[in-house]
Amino acid sequence: MNGHTKQLWMIGLVVLCAAALSACASPTPAATEPPAATAAPTEAAAAPTAAPAATQAATEVPTQAATEAATATEAVTQASAPETVVVNVATDPKMGKILVDAKGLTLYLYTKDTPGKSVCNDKCATFWPPLYIAQDGKVTADSSITGTFSAIQRDDGTFMVAYNGVALYYYQKDAKPGDILGEGVQNNTWHVVHP
Repeated sequence: MNGHTKQLWMIGLVVLCAAALSACASPTPAATEPPAATAAPTEAAAAPTAAPAATQAATEVPTQAATEAATATEAVTQASAPETVVVNVATDPKMGKILVDAKGLTLYLYTKDTPGKSVCNDKCATFWPPLYIAQDGKVTADSSITGTFSAIQRDDGTFMVAYNGVALYYYQKDAKPGDILGEGVQNNTWHVVHP
């Protein structure tokens, strides 16, 4: 290579490098905006917090009756509580005579309640819906029931049926008459009610 060719080649190389450096250093409109990929880590970071809720929801799949009871629990206001509630007696092969509602669904008591006071509120009442009644409502009971019924006021201002002063509840997993799935649940704090 002669000196002149070598010089042209070096100038060309310098121009090429300068152009390359110039392209890298100069901002373009696309480079001034944040890249679209920056949103992905935020979404990915949110995914782990959503996963436990989905897992929890999958492990607490309620029956159709439970869903209806939970919906009814959330929707009850004093104006919509029934004026008359029917309480009957059913015979269970294991538990003997127990209190049930007009449809034959089992009624329960909570051992942490005190006479005249329900302590099952909020999430508890979703799993254990109260037997609601209007404030001045009446209970029509099977003639073999010797105890007394009353209406007690809950913390949310609604009223529920009490038997001998003890609040009465349903269990959300009881789907049909004769189910007693709530008996002895939660460290033996929930029980069927005997007349």
